[in-house]
Amino acid sequence: MADRIKPGMSEQEQKALFQTATDYASRVEAALTTLAKECSCAVVNSAALLRLPEAGAPGIPDGTARLKELVADHK
Repeated sequence: MADRIKPGMSEQEQKALFQTATDYASRVEAALTTLAKECSCAVVNSAALLRLPEAGAPGIPDGTARLKELVADHK
């Protein structure tokens, strides 16, 4: 989305871009809620993870692919 921000954008273009971002944020929020209900688990932003187990050790399942599916479905 950041690549769509250009110097000299009109107010109408800025409002349209803001609306697009707002709509996307709503879809992500709905998808996160659905994912948490599906797995009966906490959904954690990967930036919040401090350390993961060594390769091959049981760890935290990655729900990124499912979240992307859900965001696409909430259009």
